[in-house]
Formats: sequence, structure tokens, C-alpha cells
Amino acid sequence: MLGKRLQFFGIVLCILLAAACSRGKNSPGTKESSASSENSAKITENTSDAIVPEVSDGASFHIEKNLDFLDASVVLPYPENVQATPLLFTDTKKLIMQTRSQDCLSLLSMDVETKEFTLLKEMKKAPVWVSFVVHGHGENHLILEEYHPDTRMSFYYDLNMEDKTEHLICEVSDISDIHFTNTDYRDGLFALNLYNPKTNYYSTYIYSTKEHSLSLIEENNSAYPVFCYGNLYYILIDNDKGETSLIEYADGNKKELESIKNRERFLYGLYSNGKNLLKAVYNKGRTEIYGLDHRFLATKLYETESAEGLQYKNRWIAFLGSIRSEDRERLQYYLMDRDTKTDYFYEDGPVFLSEAGMVWVKFKKPENQIEKGGVFQSENSELRFFAFEKN
Repeated sequence: MLGKRLQFFGIVLCILLAAACSRGKNSPGTKESSASSENSAKITENTSDAIVPEVSDGASFHIEKNLDFLDASVVLPYPENVQATPLLFTDTKKLIMQTRSQDCLSLLSMDVETKEFTLLKEMKKAPVWVSFVVHGHGENHLILEEYHPDTRMSFYYDLNMEDKTEHLICEVSDISDIHFTNTDYRDGLFALNLYNPKTNYYSTYIYSTKEHSLSLIEENNSAYPVFCYGNLYYILIDNDKGETSLIEYADGNKKELESIKNRERFLYGLYSNGKNLLKAVYNKGRTEIYGLDHRFLATKLYETESAEGLQYKNRWIAFLGSIRSEDRERLQYYLMDRDTKTDYFYEDGPVFLSEAGMVWVKFKKPENQIEKGGVFQSENSELRFFAFEKN
């Protein structure tokens, strides 16, 4: 089992230190159009502090131990006779799951309203080390990674859940066991952040589901691309200077909105629910979470020891954080309502957010009595669906 303490800052530190992999020959994609860095226009000078004004909202989150509202959740089945792992919950109320049965690797979707399963992709005679990873979704499209650690290759696909067709987006070579892919979707376009073996950094791309084309937006080290306020935003990382910047990309032009030149305090994440933004800032061993309005005024919302895998959907925030329950072995999920500023003291298993609601894992026994690899087994837990109120 996982220990009670882990360092959570591997993703950004790995990128900051360029500890990806050795150089390869080919960069992702075959159809690329590079956006010139000459379009980048700084609006302020670099300093050791954040340029975006940061203020306190004057009202911190309060902890709530009563989670009776989750009693309205609907119980969902696990697929039978297979080892199942939930991966992602879509805005169209489909829970995407990877399953293994003997030597067959499959990707399933479950409609949480009808509880019916649909086979999306199947790989027969799949080695145990090959895996599917779903990084994002938009309408009927999934961004699916097929990872082969034995050859250090990843194949990224646009998988259409409706007609089961798939299009190869790119192949990435010389990829390490620990690598990261960030995605966001808007109007037929996916923003993708992928390891680029040509530069040994992570680059940012736009993929069109209509044209099946991949365009390079930012070749330099970058992360967390998201759509909001009609534009694309991402974090640019300068390893040599120890500098992180918030970049706005609009109509082929880049504009720096914020810059932090400090190796002990840096931009750590960027997240969108489609209506507004959140940013995470690593600050001397802690994580600070800020809201960003359309003027890019940063309002400090929350501070914690760590916030890994943050999700921001509807008015809800979820992330994997440090342990705060007695006798717990695994890291703990946090669940928060931004509108009511409620930090629910959640003690169950993984949480998967979408605009429509959330799928969560309810433990049937004390967490510390569940063996390693046994969380998603019916004798240890059950899947639940809680629908969000429509805005």
C-alpha cells in the first residue's frame, strides 16, 4: 500500500528539470503549423513574484463532515468476470473503464442512467504491461493513449464513442514510464500537451476532430493547456531561468499574463470548467489554489499541503491530497463546493467529475483493510453516481 506521505510535485518538477527522456528522432504528429514566438507580447517585466494581482476573498472554505447529500447517489455495477478500472467520467454521463480478462485488454463505456456497457476498443493477446489511458473527452470523442512500456512507445488516438472509429493522432517515441498528457476540449478542438522527443520537453498542440490534423502551438516546455474566455491558456516553463509564465493564445498571437521567476514558488497547474479558471501555485512545499476571473484577478481560495490530479467541473473541485483521516493508508481525496465554500471531509475512494455529476467509489470496509490493487473489486467497494443540479 501507499505510504502515508508522498511528494506530490513530480509532474511540474519533472518538467521544470527536464527529466523526461533521452532525445528521439520524431516529434508528435505529421501535420504541424508552428506559431511564431515573435507574436509573443509581454505586458509586464519579469519579477520574483506573480504579476497577476492576488487578493484574499475574505471567506475561507469550511470543513463539513456531513455528506448525507451523497445518499441520493445511484449504485452502479462493476462489469462481471473482469478486472475493471474506472478512468474518466464524461459530460454525456458515460463512465469509461479499462478491463482485463485473461490476455484481453478492453475499453468500455457505461451509461450511468441505463447501466448498460458498450465495448469501445479491444486488444486481444495484450501483454500485461500494455495499458489504455484516457486523457480527455469532448462530445463523442475520447483522447486515448495506448502505452507500450517495453518499446517506450505511446500511440495517441481520437476514438469516436458513437461509431467506434479511431484516428491515430500521433506516435511518441522514447517515452519514459512516468510521463504526462494534459488535454482540454472546445468546439471540435482538443488542446494537447505531449512529450516531444525532438526537444526533450513537453510541447502544446491543437488537434482538430474534423480535419484529423495536429498543429504545433508551443514548441517550448509547456503544460496544462485549457480553453476559457474564448481563448487558449497554458503554462510556459523556462528551465534555465527557473521561470513559469501564464500564456494566452488567441488568433495565432501569444501574450504573457503572468510570470513567476522563483524556484521555490511557481505555477503548478491550470484548470477550467469552461466558464472560469483555477490556477495552482507551488509555494515552498505547499499548494495554493486561486480563482482567475475574466480580468485575471487572482482570488486565493484554498491552501493545502498538496493537490494532485485536480479536477474542476461545474462548481465542484476534487483532488488527491494528503491524509487527514486516522488509520488511513492511501492518499485521500478532497471534494469541495466552490459556490458554498464547503470542504467536505470525504473518506471514500476515487472521484471522477464531469459537468453532469460525479462518479465516486464507496468503500464497503475500512480503507486500511483493502489490499493493494483491490479498490475496484465488488467485495471491497461499489460505484456510485451523484447527479449535479443543472445551472
